[in-house]
Parts: sequence; structure tokens; C-alpha cells
Amino acid sequence: MTETNPAALAAFISNQRTEHHVPHRLACRVLEVSESWFYKWRDKPTTAREVRRGQLADANR
Repeated sequence: MTETNPAALAAFISNQRTEHHVPHRLACRVLEVSESWFYKWRDKPTTAREVRRGQLADANR
């Protein structure tokens, strides 16, 4: 697997279930991440640092 933003990857897996009815288990297997990793990141609260980075990224667009 290539280096990627973990929060974005967890969101992608969640969206696959919502939009395409792909089970989390299958999406995790295809993307080579464990289900436990996915649930950890899916339920992780956004940190102040992540919020600030998002604000800076938006300001630079």
C-alpha cells in the first residue's frame, strides 16, 4: 500500500459502504488494511492539529 492520509483512507472505506454497499470487511481486505485499523481511525476524534492543518490547506487553495 502506498503512503496515504489515514483519515482519508478510513473515510473512503466508509463511503464505499454508504454509496456502493461494499462491506467494510471487503474494502479493508482489498486495500490491505485490518478491520481493527479501520474502526480505530473511523472512530478517532479530530485533533486540534488536524483541524489547523485543514484550515491552512484551505487557505492555500
